[in-house]
Amino acid sequence: MPPSRRCCNDRRTRHRQSLGKKAYPLAFDRKNARPLKIGIREDMLAAGHGAVEVSVGLGWYTRRQNYGKRQIEGAVRVDLAGQPAGTVTAAQAAHAAKALVRRAAKAGEPAPEPPKAPTLQDSLSALREAARGRREGKSTGLPDPAYDQLGSVS
Repeated sequence: MPPSRRCCNDRRTRHRQSLGKKAYPLAFDRKNARPLKIGIREDMLAAGHGAVEVSVGLGWYTRRQNYGKRQIEGAVRVDLAGQPAGTVTAAQAAHAAKALVRRAAKAGEPAPEPPKAPTLQDSLSALREAARGRREGKSTGLPDPAYDQLGSVS
């Protein structure tokens, strides 16, 4: 097996990659990757994690395509507790878009569509769709406290 493949299958490397998800599940969500706070590495080191562990874990998480696509201007960054801690600037969003294109070119894949910030129209459309779904009795997948208190409505 080539050395590059061997290191990814190393038990220690897999442990380091999962460090963020296990210790900080609100910040490190693989399916809904959110931009991380600037300086989160220092926060993790201050929490007692090893430098190699932190570097491998953060590198693995932030190099993922899902993370890069979430780097849009104005997106909220989160700290280790999942709380808002700043926003993504235009320069940071441009850097992330370039990195996505560069990685796709290196892999011989077509360049991904650059991420777009949701517009007000997109947000309003999503709200209308959710309201229409509730009127039709379809679940949006989100808990609705009003229905939880009232029970089923007939």
